[in-house]
Amino acid sequence: RVIDTFINKIIDREPIALPKKEVSINVSHVSDVCRAIVNSIYLPCMDYCVFSKNTLSLRYIAEEIMRLVGNTVEINELPNNVDYFYHLKKDNLPKNLFPTSGSKSFSEYLKMRINEIKDARRV
Repeated sequence: RVIDTFINKIIDREPIALPKKEVSINVSHVSDVCRAIVNSIYLPCMDYCVFSKNTLSLRYIAEEIMRLVGNTVEINELPNNVDYFYHLKKDNLPKNLFPTSGSKSFSEYLKMRINEIKDARRV
């Protein structure tokens, strides 16, 4: 939802709002998440986690969309927010079942989503 909002605003050359403090979100593709969950079905709980390293800052995502769309928009700063990924104790997690490599890079998925949104707007 955040990515689609950014894409639409950047295509329309509208300003976007980001928290003043850097905030990260996970941008894993749903197929990778589903594969990890399916692989965990018969494992005992608490023996594994599904943790992706595909965590990017909102600012990086906005800048990457601007680069791919070819538009630059104003970024307005909002009051600070909590970055929950920053506080996660990643060294104490159990075995990670998340696939180490997805089929496409974030930029490739982003290009596909941008094109889907542009195509939907033409209809």
